Amino acid sequence: MRAVENTEWEDNSYEILEMMTREEECSKACLDDCNCEAAFFKDGECKKQRLPLRFGRRSLGNSNTALIRFSTTMETDIGGDSNLGRYNEGVNFVEGVSLKVFTFEQLYEATNSFNEELGRGASGTVFKGVLQNGQKMVAVKRLEKEFAQGEIEFQTELKTIGKMYHRNLVRLLGYCLNGDHKLLVFEFMRNGSLADILFNKEKQPSWEEQMEITRDISRGILYLHEECETQIIHCDIKPQNILMDGNWRAKISDFGLAKLLKKDQSNTYTEIRGTKGYVAPEKCVDYSRSEDEAILEEWVYDCYTSRKIGSLIGDEMVEERKVERMVKTGIWCVQYDPSLRPTMKKVLLMLEGTVEIPIPPCPSSFLSSI
Repeated sequence: MRAVENTEWEDNSYEILEMMTREEECSKACLDDCNCEAAFFKDGECKKQRLPLRFGRRSLGNSNTALIRFSTTMETDIGGDSNLGRYNEGVNFVEGVSLKVFTFEQLYEATNSFNEELGRGASGTVFKGVLQNGQKMVAVKRLEKEFAQGEIEFQTELKTIGKMYHRNLVRLLGYCLNGDHKLLVFEFMRNGSLADILFNKEKQPSWEEQMEITRDISRGILYLHEECETQIIHCDIKPQNILMDGNWRAKISDFGLAKLLKKDQSNTYTEIRGTKGYVAPEKCVDYSRSEDEAILEEWVYDCYTSRKIGSLIGDEMVEERKVERMVKTGIWCVQYDPSLRPTMKKVLLMLEGTVEIPIPPCPSSFLSSI
């Protein structure tokens, strides 16, 4: 922590600790908090802050001290287990990323030796962890050594999601970069993935809840496409990468395969990337169903044109106009001609019911186009 004395800053503190007698206590409180990037210490009060710090000015008559977290080389004398000590040699920092840096030992202990697995993907495994003396649960993603693009994914994930904050994106809290050991520390999502509830008949959300989840995902993608500083294409949106927080809010995770766009670039060729064997839903074919229902986009379009939308939602009672709005939006999104597909901003307006949705044309079948 670096001290900047006699300064005034915009006060957007998220926690205030009182009855502190020394500046060092405030520094330690901030260092121990994954969310804290700076702290203001004055008259026994320690105010924790997130970035950015704004509107700073020198004020010699003000006794406020700003304590700011910064990255420096780390020398750790571990002792005890020689294997754990070896893991902490060569801990590195990624330039331009303001996140908490963990040692391998800290995350090894936090995850109880990587004991409880939460999920597994193409690039790594996610484990449950506990920090701050058991007060804060986190998710620790360990990139696999044999994953050829591990270094690229690690740097990309840090530099893209590390600077972002949106209610529908899973927040990255910190990282560990120690040779072949690359780990990311995320906020813990109590209710698992969207796949856990969509494909479990006992947990399936109602239609209204599904609509809200769809809007949550759309807001997150809109932020990535148009609202953040660097445009991002996720390349691996699927139910397993949509996580649900304690309030059942959907958040997008796993930015390791994100493809960055240059400013003012609106199109990019992504090929088939992301999870092996997974492609976009308009290419979904279920050979276990009848010939009329095997190709998802054709079956949905037929239900729409023949006014049999009810067959898409099973036994649940839902207003037909709401189902039709969702179906029409989906059909527009999977048009074979990319120029016909709406932007994410338009998609969100469609889902919210604030714009009229024109009658969609028949999407060309993936199978008939090859």
